[in-house]
Amino acid sequence: MPSPVGHTLFTLSVLRLSGKEIFKNKFLLLLGLFLGLSPDIDLALIIIFGFKEGGKYHQLYTHSIFFVIMIFLFLFVFSRSFKLSFLLSSLVLFHIIIDIFSVDLKPPIGVPIFSPLSSLTLNIGILPKIEKSSFSSLFSKNNLQAMLIEIAIFLPILLIVYFLTAKRNDGRKGKKHFHWLPNQHF
Repeated sequence: MPSPVGHTLFTLSVLRLSGKEIFKNKFLLLLGLFLGLSPDIDLALIIIFGFKEGGKYHQLYTHSIFFVIMIFLFLFVFSRSFKLSFLLSSLVLFHIIIDIFSVDLKPPIGVPIFSPLSSLTLNIGILPKIEKSSFSSLFSKNNLQAMLIEIAIFLPILLIVYFLTAKRNDGRKGKKHFHWLPNQHF
């Protein structure tokens, strides 16, 4: 799995592509960032059970398409906006997809995309592995190098998206365009 650095940079890119307006709404921006990291909420079990035992549960249920569907339904119930719910739940899906591209050496190798209904796992393994076997491993040389690689990959994507959308959004002044913010037409 990539580090929170890689996931955050990619999430910001997707949020920026959705429109500049979302950055003006701090609640939606923070919610989007939280949802982009939410599949890793199962890492909290490490605090309760320790690295070895708690790590067994990572990527089991929160890295599944069913988790994405549950998030979508939860968001839709509260927002009553299909488009907003779709955008925000897609951030969860993108997290899972990025994890598929990470090196995974812990059995079962890969992301169990259809868990708990299937044991099928997907793994492409081109992004560096993040060590999480102990607290000290989180700050290892390997993890710092992995984060630098993630920054080298995802920061240029964010910058390109930022500059392309800044131009696009400036060119649309005075024209009607899609808004994600509440109290506007969806």
